[in-house]
Amino acid sequence: MQRRRKSKRGPTFLARELDYAEVRCHRHLDCGLYNACLGLVSARRWTSFSCRQCELFPDGAPSIPRGPAEVLSMPVGSTR
Repeated sequence: MQRRRKSKRGPTFLARELDYAEVRCHRHLDCGLYNACLGLVSARRWTSFSCRQCELFPDGAPSIPRGPAEVLSMPVGSTR
């Protein structure tokens, strides 16, 4: 039986609030799933979060959105 690979998508809990200057380093504001992650974080009442551990976080400098086709091509998680 083949095991399903655990996805590294989604936010990581941070115990402290981010300074304004740190936001672009920890969050992928242009991600198509960012609003879904915000909903998850607020429902769990987390102090703060980071996107850096997510497999969708861009390497290097924050990316410039390439348009809606990039968001539409992203896989969507289950809504159970």
